[in-house]
Amino acid sequence: MRKPITTAFVASAAALAMAVPVTLLGAGTAHADTRIKDVAKGPAGVIVTIQNLSKEPGWCTYSATPVDSLLLPYHSLPFHLGGLGTPEGHSAFNLVIPGLATGTGWIPAVACDNGVSQETHWEGEPAPIVY
Repeated sequence: MRKPITTAFVASAAALAMAVPVTLLGAGTAHADTRIKDVAKGPAGVIVTIQNLSKEPGWCTYSATPVDSLLLPYHSLPFHLGGLGTPEGHSAFNLVIPGLATGTGWIPAVACDNGVSQETHWEGEPAPIVY
């Protein structure tokens, strides 16, 4: 009677050993993209329209690093982006950056706390946005 229990135990352990790696193979990092849809220059500053291309909503921040300039990098206050195509809606946000446009090139980045890695896209990338 001892033999069937041992055989069943070994078979269970072998099945578990096979199941864990197979489960881990399916695990991956979800990926979300944000897009700079538009940059409008006006007398009060610059309006940057940011769109979430993911279904995951989240609180986000916008940062821009100047290229070949003595200007300091810009970091926004947090703003909320809804998930694209979700009932919550509002997957785009108009961020107002006060000040005068200087003609400086900026490399933008958007970071969100929605638990997925972010990649920021804009028209003409990798060339900087000029404002």
